[in-house]
Parts: sequence; C-alpha cells; structure tokens
Amino acid sequence: DLVSSWQQPACPPIATELGAVLLPDFVFLRRDATGVFRVTDGVVVFPTSWALQEKVGLTLAEIHAVVPGLNLAIGAMVDRFLQRLKPGTVSTRSNWGLAATKELNLHPKLDRPRLMAQVDPTSTWLRVEHQLLTALPQSGAILFGIRLALHPIEEVLVDADLRTRLHRALETMPDAVAAYKGLAESRPELLRLLR
Repeated sequence: DLVSSWQQPACPPIATELGAVLLPDFVFLRRDATGVFRVTDGVVVFPTSWALQEKVGLTLAEIHAVVPGLNLAIGAMVDRFLQRLKPGTVSTRSNWGLAATKELNLHPKLDRPRLMAQVDPTSTWLRVEHQLLTALPQSGAILFGIRLALHPIEEVLVDADLRTRLHRALETMPDAVAAYKGLAESRPELLRLLR
C-alpha cells in the first residue's frame, strides 16, 4: 500500500519498466544460494553520492562498511531484520544529509558542489531520503524504496524545533561520521548558523 501511495505502477514488476512509472528510486535485494540478501538491480536516478552499479552483488553489510561504526553497532540486527521481513509489512525510516546544491542527482561522477568551511545558507539544502523496505510475496525479494525531499536550509533556520534538532545532530555527530557525510569542513559554520 505504501509503495502504491507513492505512485501506482502501470506495468509488470521489471526494474527498468518500473523505473519509468515509479517516482521514487528503488533497489531489489534477493537471497543468494546461501540465503544472504544481495543487491541485484533497481533504478536509482537521484543518488546521494553513490552509484547503484557499484553496489550490485553486495550485501548490506558490505555496502555499509564505509559508514563509520554502523556495522559494529547494528549490522547483525539489520541482517536479522531482513531475514524476518514478511510480505505485507512495510518498514520505513528517514536518512538525512546536507548539500551545497539543489540538484537531485548527486552521482559521484557528476562532481557537484560540496559544502565547504564557508557556508552560504542560500545554497545549502537539507536532503531527506524517505526510505521503505518491504518483502515481495511471490519472489521473496526485498524492495528498498527511496523518495527524496529537498528543503532549503533557510526553512530550517526559521523553524525553532528543526533548527534545535539539526544543531543537536551535528553537535553530537562523531567526527568520522561527519567526514563520511561530507560535513567535516562545514560543521563549525553550520553549528554557528543553527544556534
């Protein structure tokens, strides 16, 4: 139902055909011969600094290996969650980042502008990925959907609650995570703006 509410597909569930009618990006994970879920295909038009073709064949643990501390903290729980996910259930979460452009496609090969030490609020954007995971009833594959929302940082600055929450998230973020998210240089100035 949640996938349908994003946009009703009008063709059979084949990745390239679905990509032509579904607004959100999506990735399929299928069990390999040992029962481990691996990325097999999908359509990702608006990636946030990653490339789908580099993820095909990998497990989520292998994909998340670049995220500081993630596998150590929750890697085993993620694996158990995927194994237990049943058709008819949908799990959602949001992932956020900041960018120096309102371009939706941040594929690494496009060399888009990056946040630097001097932050211009008029060209800084909060990128929120609304993500879902659901098991497909016939194939047993998992559909990972990503719907991107962009918000000018200026909107965050005038909302006291959002400003406080983003300030807290940046202030308490480990240095390694800030570097991974591309925020190491800009974090001091972002914290000043969000005070």
